[in-house]
Amino acid sequence: MSRLANANKRAKVIKALKRAGFQIRSGGKHQIVVDAEGNFRSTIPRAKELNVYTLRAILKQVGLSEKQYLSLYR
Repeated sequence: MSRLANANKRAKVIKALKRAGFQIRSGGKHQIVVDAEGNFRSTIPRAKELNVYTLRAILKQVGLSEKQYLSLYR
């Protein structure tokens, strides 16, 4: 089982991405992740928990490895 399965709460995912220097903007059914320059990176669905595959796709889009993400997730 992936370690991401225990690190998939949306609120904590957003906090981890903010710690990595990304900004979160509100959208309709999703929240939008942008980098420091304001460039679009990814979207986060508004669900309490994210599917592991969705989380992996978000991490790939923003350029974070699982190891980097897990260190920020705490």
